[in-house]
Amino acid sequence: MNYRIGIDSGGTRVTAQAYSETGELLAEREAGPGNSLIHFAQTLQNIESVLTKLFDILPIANCELILAGVAGSQSAGNQNEIADFIEQTFHRPAVVLSDAELAMLKGLQGTDGILVIAGTGSIVLGQFNQTAYRAGGWGHLLGDQGSAYDLVRQAFKGMLREADKGNIGELTKLILPIIGVENVFEAVQLFNRLPRNDLAAFGKAFAEHGTKNQAFQKILMRCGKRLGLQVLAILDQIGPSANQSNIALSGSVLTNNQVLQKSFEQTIRQKYPEVALIPLVGTNASGVLYYRGE
Repeated sequence: MNYRIGIDSGGTRVTAQAYSETGELLAEREAGPGNSLIHFAQTLQNIESVLTKLFDILPIANCELILAGVAGSQSAGNQNEIADFIEQTFHRPAVVLSDAELAMLKGLQGTDGILVIAGTGSIVLGQFNQTAYRAGGWGHLLGDQGSAYDLVRQAFKGMLREADKGNIGELTKLILPIIGVENVFEAVQLFNRLPRNDLAAFGKAFAEHGTKNQAFQKILMRCGKRLGLQVLAILDQIGPSANQSNIALSGSVLTNNQVLQKSFEQTIRQKYPEVALIPLVGTNASGVLYYRGE
């Protein structure tokens, strides 16, 4: 029985799934982070790990294709290098896309529409009449609006504005106990020392403990609006059919936080009230089922 493997290689984990020709999930394996812009060697190591685990239980000769969506690969320009590594290591055909393109395959199943990803990072992609569109997704230094990293960064900046005014304000009271430091100076040192993924991970705890924190709730709403504005930037280019568009939502920040999601939705529906929002859950590795080649 022939099968295909889809790999969702993101900032938090690498997930690989093997699917039969009829779409049956045969096996799934996971490893650590896989953002090739942040840590190329680690990404290769974890991709190799999940594939090795799958080939321990499935015949390697029956694998028709390995399709990997790798975070950071488009910005880093290393997609061909990753594909070559997979092919040379396992001697099977491999194609590498961005993780966003893989999520788009899963979310839209080959049809026109928009994909919004807001997890560790963020990006908005569109596909209409064989034309590709993009807004954001320029990495944590230049973009990633509305992502977990952006959420944490804005919270830290708000805490520093409180400190500049000589206050121990709402954000300071929220942040310091969660990150485990005594004062703003130690918080700044921690922010500058920790890698992007570790900082982004604080976003979940901030959201869980900040439900009654008005300053943090405003940050959530601002992040939702920033994501919504990126969607509008694409919809405004589409023409009369934009109001009937499907918008797939992926990433824990957007799918799990109602305050941010409501602000996101309101921003879009003020101009395009009839769009359909489609939340996605779980890994995007199943996007391999809808890949038709180049």
